[in-house]
Amino acid sequence: LMIRRPPRSTLFPYTTLFRSRESFLEGLWAQWFENLLSIRSLQDDWDGDGADAPTPEVVDAASRFLNAIRRSKQFPVPNRIVPSPNGTVVIEWQLPNIYIESDLTASDTLEFKAQEV
Repeated sequence: LMIRRPPRSTLFPYTTLFRSRESFLEGLWAQWFENLLSIRSLQDDWDGDGADAPTPEVVDAASRFLNAIRRSKQFPVPNRIVPSPNGTVVIEWQLPNIYIESDLTASDTLEFKAQEV
């Protein structure tokens, strides 16, 4: 039986945790991009109550917006991305002290709302 000593570098556990966290976050981002693909395939009346489906241009704009946020690493992964009944894509963040909602209403229009909680 051979017992191996742990590495002497104190950075080893931290770099491993950092890589694991980065990997986890990239997985979350990938799920949201997959979600956008499913939103892109919605048809009008997707909710059974006459909702307008977001246009491909709106969904593509949402994807570009999310990609820019992901690359900047200045914003956390969103908590929710959903189509709205009026044909927009809503992206939400629930942070400890603030709720942020962005609404992509057209391929070149983004509306933000922030509210302290």
